[in-house]
Amino acid sequence: MTDPMSRLPIELFTAIIVLSFDTLDSLRRLIRTEELRLVSKAWQAALDSTPLFWTFIPNEARASEQAIQRWIRKSGEAPLHVLCTRGTRPLEVFMPLVTNHTHRWRQVEITGQLEGSAISKYIKEPAPLLESLTLFFASLSSEEVVFDGITPSLSSVTLCNIAIPKDVDLTFLRDLRELCLQRITNNHQTPSLAKLRDALSACPDLEKLEVDALYTTDPSMAERPPVRLAKLSSFNLQGLRNPPEITGAIFGMIRAPYLASIRLVFDECWAWPTMNILSPLSTELLLRHDKYRLIISDWRVSISVIDEEGKSLTSPTVFVSLSSSARRGGPALKILEDVEKAAPLSATVDIVIDIFRATGRIFDYLKSTDVLMESASSTMDYMSHLPTDLFAPIIFLSFDTLRPVQRIIRTEELRLVNRAWQVAIDSNPCFWTCIPNESKARFSPQEIQRWIRKSGEAPLNILSSGYHLSLREFMPFVIPYIHRWRSLEVTGCHFDISKYINEHAPKLRRLVVSCASFAADNLAFGGVTPSLSSVDLAVVTISAGVCFLKNLKELRLWGVTYQPEEVAVNKLGDILNACPELEQLQLDTNQSLCQPVLLAKLSSFSFQESQRPFERTESILGMIIAPRLADSYFKFEWNWVPSTLHILSPLSTELLRDHGEYDIAITYDHFAVFTTTREGELQPPSRVIVDIGVEPDTWEISIRLLQDFEKAAPPSAPVDLVLDESGPAQLALEYLKSTKESMCGELDNPLPQLRSIQLSREKGNRSSSFDVDLINLARARRNIPKITTYSYGNCGDPDIWVSQLDPESFSFVSVDGCS
Repeated sequence: MTDPMSRLPIELFTAIIVLSFDTLDSLRRLIRTEELRLVSKAWQAALDSTPLFWTFIPNEARASEQAIQRWIRKSGEAPLHVLCTRGTRPLEVFMPLVTNHTHRWRQVEITGQLEGSAISKYIKEPAPLLESLTLFFASLSSEEVVFDGITPSLSSVTLCNIAIPKDVDLTFLRDLRELCLQRITNNHQTPSLAKLRDALSACPDLEKLEVDALYTTDPSMAERPPVRLAKLSSFNLQGLRNPPEITGAIFGMIRAPYLASIRLVFDECWAWPTMNILSPLSTELLLRHDKYRLIISDWRVSISVIDEEGKSLTSPTVFVSLSSSARRGGPALKILEDVEKAAPLSATVDIVIDIFRATGRIFDYLKSTDVLMESASSTMDYMSHLPTDLFAPIIFLSFDTLRPVQRIIRTEELRLVNRAWQVAIDSNPCFWTCIPNESKARFSPQEIQRWIRKSGEAPLNILSSGYHLSLREFMPFVIPYIHRWRSLEVTGCHFDISKYINEHAPKLRRLVVSCASFAADNLAFGGVTPSLSSVDLAVVTISAGVCFLKNLKELRLWGVTYQPEEVAVNKLGDILNACPELEQLQLDTNQSLCQPVLLAKLSSFSFQESQRPFERTESILGMIIAPRLADSYFKFEWNWVPSTLHILSPLSTELLRDHGEYDIAITYDHFAVFTTTREGELQPPSRVIVDIGVEPDTWEISIRLLQDFEKAAPPSAPVDLVLDESGPAQLALEYLKSTKESMCGELDNPLPQLRSIQLSREKGNRSSSFDVDLINLARARRNIPKITTYSYGNCGDPDIWVSQLDPESFSFVSVDGCS
């Protein structure tokens, strides 16, 4: 069949290929070009004769010097993009290959060694086409003029960790649109602010500026007028580890009336008592608006303009990133004052505070500032007129993401809005049902008693970490109200909890206890807990007399022991039999089961093996029958693998049976089975996850689990397999190539229903041995229709390089470039 692309005019062919490169970076474009040459001789001739495909010249370790020279020849006279990064071939080896073509450079990025590589001899020739220059970890020489002073097209420069002599000619820093200067030195000394001002003065059309504040003061700056950058739209200042007067001087030397985006980073020493962060740099643009939103969070303060509907506009915006001092509210308080100075008096301001530690200082400021407080009160006054039954739900919606302690703090803050809010909140018991005892919020006994009084007869949620008031000090405040407890969460230090919970708790729904014991001579909750549905016990000793573990929906037992020891043999069975409606269960191997237990409604099961014989694990997993189990998680020690234990049966066999399709994922530390259903089936999806540890000694477990899956799953169900190259992938591939004798006496491969394999790998760690293993597997098992590899990026890079095994040529070809 004739390739239709080969019959296209060369101009149209080129345009189509270039469009397919849109989402690729320069290096991947070059790799893709080399791959496309292999499609056919016609494609090879078309690509080799088009210089546009060969203009990117990288210092790529896998490319020989001959390959680099070949790319340059093929590029003809087209402008070049030169990339020389650290960690590949040395600078002095790569740069001579490209310096003869300086007149064709359009974009250059050079990264030297950490100590600063001398690069002047490589960039001394004129570069009339150069548009972008990026230099990292390098030094310039005063004996050479950069690009001989000829760079008429240069518009973007980034210099980072660059050593520049005081007398060096920097004529290339002029008429720029983008400029980034970070950690610049002059003769190993910090440069003066006059140098920065000179650079800015030479770039009147600058649109983007990013600088740090590592400069020294210059007395002559006081006599020089500010630099006006009329087109500057983006400004980024890193103000770390430097005197605050430098930061203030940088703000003072720039006038930018149309600045739309400001990003600032400061540490604890950034002069918020004296410097107006919003003036003079950004005041002019903010003055044109009259509605603002100020968001104060843990590490950032942001100011944005909002429209009539209350939606934030994309510009102008100010982002101030701060260090730990932001948690105390100092910078946030100063920025509040700056907003008041910069914004028009008639402006309205919405304030969002997402850090409760700073609210004390901020609220004190708002109470003392008539203008801001009057504005805030007028915008929120309509809430005061709502019915109480509507007012409370609205406030509760704002509490959704807060922990219990944060809720009580937020409630106390909202009382300060105005008297109407105070009356509405104080008269509503639902605001005061959380009674906390935490070290992070040191509430006094008087405050705890006041909250309990305000809660009326509403159910209480008791939370005690035991780190502020001791249990002996805290519990007497809440014990008289045990009949109102809805939840109790107590963490102690191996204490006897029984004396605090010996009364009836008819409303108790949730109980969480850590590091405690239940005495044998004290009946917990007087045996009356009709509403209890969730119990979480960790490192707890239970006596034979405990009887509240019944009719539960959720149960977690971790590190639980029983007294006397002879009751431990049957105790777990008694507990589970007393909870026939159990839906969620978490266990470890401190438990034991002697007889089968049917949990008909169990949907979620989690099991963690600790330092125990595997027989204990086998007894637990073999005795629990859960026909509706949909979610299983197992975590084992690295040496757990017994020869007899079938991890997927009998606990989860019914979970895997009767499903249409399966996905199996094997990573470096997990084995997972996910079930999917065919269209029209009513069976819900399920999953089994096994944490197998990260040691290579444990990787053979994944093979055992594959064998277990074969025994549990229907033989006709299709299976998709996902492997992680960093894990036991090679073992899995060897296993899939193996053969075994079937019941009919024929040799079969494992997982005969396998329909696809996906191998994921990290960029830069590609191993050809895995490609060979995949090819050998494909030759041994030609019935697997699809074998694909995915190369994913580092640092959250969403791009994925996809290639698929061609069953005819047994070689990997690109599928979708980037997805």
